[in-house]
Amino acid sequence: MTLKPNTTFINKIRLLMNQDAQNPFKKKSFKFIFAGVVLLGIAGMRWIDKPHEIIYNSVETLLALGLLAFGTKLTKDEKKK
Repeated sequence: MTLKPNTTFINKIRLLMNQDAQNPFKKKSFKFIFAGVVLLGIAGMRWIDKPHEIIYNSVETLLALGLLAFGTKLTKDEKKK
C-alpha cells in the first residue's frame, strides 16, 4: 500500500509561499512603529521611576511619539503603492 500525499494541502502551502504580499516584519513602517512602542514603554517606566527628570522623560516620550507618527505615515504611503 502506498501513501498518496494530500495535494490540496500542498497546493495551499505553495499558494501561500508564492504570494506577492510582503512579510510585515520586513517593512520599514513596522520597524518604526515597533521601535516607537518599545521606546514609549521604556519612557513610561522612567516616568514612574524618576518623575523629577522632566526634560529627559519629555524628550524620550516625544521621540517615541514621533517614531509612531512616522511609522503610521509610512504605512499609509506603502498602502498607496
